[in-house]
Amino acid sequence: SELIYAKAFQNPQDKKWYLLWGSCYEPINIQELNHDLTGFREGSAPVHLLVPDPANKLTKLYEAAWMTARKDTKTGKTWFYLYTSGPDAFGDESYTVQVARSEEGPLSGFVTMEQATGRKNSVIYASNAAFVNPGASAITVDDAGQEWLVSHATLRSDVPDYASLRQSPDELWKRLRYLRRVMIIDPIAYKDGWPVIGNATPSMTPQNAPAKSRRPQNDPLPSR
Repeated sequence: SELIYAKAFQNPQDKKWYLLWGSCYEPINIQELNHDLTGFREGSAPVHLLVPDPANKLTKLYEAAWMTARKDTKTGKTWFYLYTSGPDAFGDESYTVQVARSEEGPLSGFVTMEQATGRKNSVIYASNAAFVNPGASAITVDDAGQEWLVSHATLRSDVPDYASLRQSPDELWKRLRYLRRVMIIDPIAYKDGWPVIGNATPSMTPQNAPAKSRRPQNDPLPSR
């Protein structure tokens, strides 16, 4: 079903809450929630944010949508970023994280990085020598205000016969389908108004951990 990967998002400008969802070759949708987040606001309707392209191997399936909002300190403009993953977490290095953005708000105006920059695709995070098919990502912020991409991926070392398995896509898919996927995190930077994660793959060397303030026990976490 496409009714999976549901994520809530609050617009920092008007404080309204929305629900994002989508997968299974269907569009990524968003719809406004009611005040107590237990259902959709009366009179609201789903809005398609991204529609998959069956002819494009990278965008034939979108899923795991996650939205953030960030004010550009240079221009003062607030951008809404829509992260997605796809198309296949168990294919041959076929799962990546991609990004689109909008200056109109959470309901419209999303343009992919490929469309906006002329790049060959909108991928910002992909497989490397250590991690296969990173994605299904979330974004969190540490106590220093640094954004982090939180994803899961397969360890390539768990598939020592990967090179031979990739000759048989069905067998590779079956193997990857039932292997563990580990959690990984990487810091997000910005360049020309677009998120950048290292060299567009998971880090393979030790990194500084997310910043954490010392807080008294039971002291609530700061809001974003």
